[in-house]
Amino acid sequence: MSLEEKISRTLISCKESMPGVLVVALSGGRDSVCLLSVLKDLLPAGQLKAVHVNHHLRETADRDQQFCQELCRAWNIPFSVCQVYPSEYAAKMGISLEDAARRLRYQTLQKEADKGWIVTAHHQKDQAETLLLHLLRGSGLKGLSGMKVLGQGPSGCIIFRPMLEVTEEELDTYMIENHLSHVEDETNSDLSYTRNRLRHELIPLLEQYNPRIVENLASTASRLQEDSAWLEAEASRALEDCRAEEAGSPGLSCEKLLSLSGAIRNRVIFLYLEEKGLDRDLTSVHIRSILALAGGPSGKQISLPKGLTLMKSYDILTIYQCAFFQEADTKQLDVHFLSPGEAASVISRFREYIRPADSKEKWLCGDGVSEDVLWRFRQKGDYMWIRKADGSLGKKLLQDIMVDEKIPVSMRDSMPVLCDGSHVLLLQTGRISETVRLREKMDRVLYARLLF
Repeated sequence: MSLEEKISRTLISCKESMPGVLVVALSGGRDSVCLLSVLKDLLPAGQLKAVHVNHHLRETADRDQQFCQELCRAWNIPFSVCQVYPSEYAAKMGISLEDAARRLRYQTLQKEADKGWIVTAHHQKDQAETLLLHLLRGSGLKGLSGMKVLGQGPSGCIIFRPMLEVTEEELDTYMIENHLSHVEDETNSDLSYTRNRLRHELIPLLEQYNPRIVENLASTASRLQEDSAWLEAEASRALEDCRAEEAGSPGLSCEKLLSLSGAIRNRVIFLYLEEKGLDRDLTSVHIRSILALAGGPSGKQISLPKGLTLMKSYDILTIYQCAFFQEADTKQLDVHFLSPGEAASVISRFREYIRPADSKEKWLCGDGVSEDVLWRFRQKGDYMWIRKADGSLGKKLLQDIMVDEKIPVSMRDSMPVLCDGSHVLLLQTGRISETVRLREKMDRVLYARLLF
């Protein structure tokens, strides 16, 4: 099967979900030139666009940009250039130059693609190198699955890789038969880059043991993708079963989590943490720490990347911003009585102002509430009015309410409470004392905004 036939077959398999615009990442090298050449013959006019990202890392960067511009002009393909500066970005973010260039490249391409797909020229050998790279780093099944034909990029963009089955020999043959030229990136031979050492040193060594090592590694990645997809689907179902709540915050049931098999359990943790924005920052050390926390006593916590804290309270694992555990400046918490006109407006439409528990804005009945109402931290003797089973009202100590709501012990002294003397009107969790709930007949309205 020829290079054109392989790409055509991949295009057909993705036809139903394909957007109106495909943005080809055009570097000017052999691989991207071949890809653009084939796509211009297979796709209708107007569906294809080329974008060149100039990283300004080499003296020949402007030469590559000019080559790409002239090529697209000759082929009548819409073309644009994006300028990025990874050296500055790497220094600012404290990351490697390779990582900085990759992040900026995909961020830029995503903007250019908008709702379209980014098309890259990754081929079979790139897939083999990716598997080896992840293997050397100790990756799990997901990493060893390599790149997908249609996958999600680092910025949430959709990346389309129609050449993953194409060999280097097929690319060279296509270039010769179609009399195509390209530019060479001299950094491709720089052995200071890990991927280049794999390409020029490790793979040639492995080919001495098995001349078909590249093909076999790419095939292995494809098979592992199928296994990984099944496990991910099972983990997604298990995650929904493990969901629980702690003081109104979503978390995971430790009992259900620990009852899962190891392969699914670890994936459930990864999926849950990915929802919180943690993915590339996670390691196996974090997973082991989380499992130890789940199996340990209540009230313990561990630190996670990006300023997050994972706490076990009762049987629930919940993630909080670390700042939540610090004492709040209660003077900055907003609380005030509405003016008579504002209060009249709220009273006339009071049901609209009865917000769900997770709403940050609260309107309370101010009748009988003194002007000394304030946010503070809990004190001995604090109470709230609750509705009893028989419908009558009764006082309940704040300590007991915090236990009922499963508020972690370590948070109880640093959680702001809105008080009128010892009467707690509002908890930071959103719970309201029964005597200050909005009602149809009242004279004053108190407004409060939660801090977190």
